[in-house]
Amino acid sequence: MESTFKLPHWILIICGITTFISIIISLIGIYLQLKNYRKPFEQRLIVRILVIVPLFSISCYSKLINDTIGSIIEPIREIYEAFVIYTFYKLLVLMLGGERKIILMTLNKEPISHLFPINLILGKINISHPKHFLTIKRCILQYVWVKPLLFLIIYISKIIGIYQINNLKISSISLWIGLLYNLSVTISLYSLGIFWKCLYDELNIFQPWSKFLCVKLIIFASYWQGILIGIMNWLGIFENEFAGEIIQNGLLSFEMIFFAILHWKSFPYKDFTINKIPDSSKMKILFAIKDFINIGDLIYDLKITTMYGDNYNLRNFDAITDSKIYDKSDTFNQKIYQGLRISGNGKKYWINVDPESGIDNESVKSGNNNNNNNNNNNNSMKGIPRLSKLSEIVRNNNNNGDTITTPLLEESNNIITNNNNYLSNINEVINEFDDDEPFINEDDFNKDEKLYQYVKRHYIPDETINYPVEYEIDMKNSNNSDRINKLRERVRSNSRLV
Repeated sequence: MESTFKLPHWILIICGITTFISIIISLIGIYLQLKNYRKPFEQRLIVRILVIVPLFSISCYSKLINDTIGSIIEPIREIYEAFVIYTFYKLLVLMLGGERKIILMTLNKEPISHLFPINLILGKINISHPKHFLTIKRCILQYVWVKPLLFLIIYISKIIGIYQINNLKISSISLWIGLLYNLSVTISLYSLGIFWKCLYDELNIFQPWSKFLCVKLIIFASYWQGILIGIMNWLGIFENEFAGEIIQNGLLSFEMIFFAILHWKSFPYKDFTINKIPDSSKMKILFAIKDFINIGDLIYDLKITTMYGDNYNLRNFDAITDSKIYDKSDTFNQKIYQGLRISGNGKKYWINVDPESGIDNESVKSGNNNNNNNNNNNNSMKGIPRLSKLSEIVRNNNNNGDTITTPLLEESNNIITNNNNYLSNINEVINEFDDDEPFINEDDFNKDEKLYQYVKRHYIPDETINYPVEYEIDMKNSNNSDRINKLRERVRSNSRLV
């Protein structure tokens, strides 16, 4: 059914102008990011976030001037909106150094309570526990695959003729789809907010408030503004049943210019120019485009977190170099319960524990020999043991024949013991190069070059070594370039030899 409601012509002109300006601002920002593509892991996420503004602008304005075209673009925009929430989460994780670093650096952090009234139902969130971290990630990520499913259901129900957008009867499919949609987006946004709350102090160093507002405001503008207009439409404030949707698209078309300016200021390309990152290569624009449109990271996360998630356990997220005992950490308590031990010389290892009591028999004996007053306590423990007793067992325990290391410790042992597979010393590389090759001086710069050539020669084929990159030299500020200064010094040294 076509809508007979139209906005006044002068409003359409204003919306068209704001739409055009917002698209131009966003495209320039995206181009400059791609032109200075020096940090692919970070910039691919930034560019994905920047794309939301022109996509919103085109979608909303096309709904005003041509409903048929707008109806094709709108589902793409809605699905991409969910993708942006996930992308912003990934950007926050990247700022903090990755999931593993977040879990390890918050080991001694106090658990965070949910907001009222959710805290009456759910317990506190311990971001340092991999399972809690995984739950937050899943709650954010679920919106990415729930929304396409809902649009598929809407599309099929429209074909069948049972979908009516303004029908809010209990038997209406549009009502239940709307409830599921609102529930999914609320869970995703709330989980993103909880993630922010858990890591507020850590994120505060990076001052990401404007970035947070960019994502939150554009999602809230479409979400809550749409709900408010929908309620007004349901109450009969608008004479035409399609008036609410058209007004919503008109408002968003006008608002996008402000979001474009906010995104420009919050994600500046100048952070990635040669002045900010000297001595760095940048990816060519075509390959940068290929990099940011590749959604392999999303597919990986969907598979790992939604379908499996087994890797998010305490053993896999343990640092072999951290031998500190965290007496007040619930996560550390659970690590001990699941088999973490630290020997007298500070070496960390894991043991196979009794699944019933959570403690191995040898550790109990060792603990009992040193604490005669608690002879029978440990063997009868069924829940998580007291932290004081567990810490005592960890301190007094020694290596035994039943030890197993964490995956990282196993990898570390391979690096140390199996020199056939790993390089333990740069001198192993030097012997492979002839004396007449240019890199003969053993300073750090030349060692890096030799290591690069070695890895390229032995491990990575030429066709898959990397995307083509360009090394840009800032001749105006060449004195600030360590690479250029080292090359100059090497030229001077070789000229003296001649």
